[in-house]
Amino acid sequence: MDRRRDRPLKIPRYVVRDTDRNGNVRFYYRPPFAKRKVRLEPWGSEGFWKSYYEAIEGKRRPRDPGRKKGPPSGSFRAALIPFFQSPEFQGKSPRTRQLLRLSLEKIAQAGGDLPLRSLKAADIRNWRNKRSDRPGSANQLVKHVRVFLAWCVEYGLLDTNVARDVKFLPTQGRGARTWTEDEVRAWQAFYPLGTQARLALDLLLYTGQRRGDVVRMGPPNIDGEYLVFRQAKTSKTLRLLILPPLRRSIDATEIGETTFLVTAKGTPWPENAQSFGNRFARWRREARLADDLTAHGLRKFMATWLAESGCTTREIAAVTGHDTLKEVERYTRSVDQKRLAVAAFGQLADLFGERPQVPLLADPENGVTEEDNVLEKGVIPWPLVPRGGIEPPTRGFSIRCSTN
Repeated sequence: MDRRRDRPLKIPRYVVRDTDRNGNVRFYYRPPFAKRKVRLEPWGSEGFWKSYYEAIEGKRRPRDPGRKKGPPSGSFRAALIPFFQSPEFQGKSPRTRQLLRLSLEKIAQAGGDLPLRSLKAADIRNWRNKRSDRPGSANQLVKHVRVFLAWCVEYGLLDTNVARDVKFLPTQGRGARTWTEDEVRAWQAFYPLGTQARLALDLLLYTGQRRGDVVRMGPPNIDGEYLVFRQAKTSKTLRLLILPPLRRSIDATEIGETTFLVTAKGTPWPENAQSFGNRFARWRREARLADDLTAHGLRKFMATWLAESGCTTREIAAVTGHDTLKEVERYTRSVDQKRLAVAAFGQLADLFGERPQVPLLADPENGVTEEDNVLEKGVIPWPLVPRGGIEPPTRGFSIRCSTN
């Protein structure tokens, strides 16, 4: 009996054996002074000796752990790399860049290796419909894909933007709820002048801007009687009159050197304004106001306020800085309905020989009469809130709007 045949084969020279955390045994070729080891075929398999001699001759190279396989050329995922590095993407606000990247990277994970030119409107509808339980999120995804594909068309990666043929899902809600006058008064009663919470509301209310722009406003933006700043989302430069109640709030509050609003440590809020939004929600809870009130609802309050004062959509957009008039027209449309309904019922009242007297913004307690609120020569008196609500009326101050 030949005992040598019963002995296990000896592992060749410079071959090492490693066991991973799952108990799998792997063999590598690693000569002295080698920086990396070369993976071999499993010990005892037909390909082991072939891989062993290839490693000795240098035909089998070690794997580079830092080298990752890139996306296929011409794929959806491959086009994202130059898009994220483009000036069009980098020029957007930090929050917009974050949302765009999240939406597009989720699509890339699901099917990003598919050829970009094979993308159809039906594929985008499928992505949209998977989020049909969240219409707002679904519509945002469609909007982000439109932005990306429009960039691809501009740089010759696509011929047409197929996302333009995909419609938005109908939404039941109307986004952030507009504040009421009572809710604004309740906030101002709970937080007196001189507090950061009061200044935060006054900045949002009396400028009608997004929270991301409000947290960046500060003394450097004051130019006499005006606030001059650049919107982060639209890159528009706006010049807004500092209304008297906002001026009083700024003067009464301890502000920062570069920003009006500061954190508890006295530093400016981060530009993405997410942490400020969380702090605003905490102030809202402390004041025991409704949970659906947000900072953006004050921006909608200002737009509605201007519409009720008779300003046109373009005049409102000059304050809010909207890129399109679609959102602004929604405010004026509801206000116009009220005006037309009052006018219609007024004409109907003529049939009965009497017309009800409805003052526009009368507030006798604060010295505002019906005559003060008559629209004359395109000048609309500005008592700083309809019906004498939020702030005491300021006499002699007016905003010039078109009455056409």
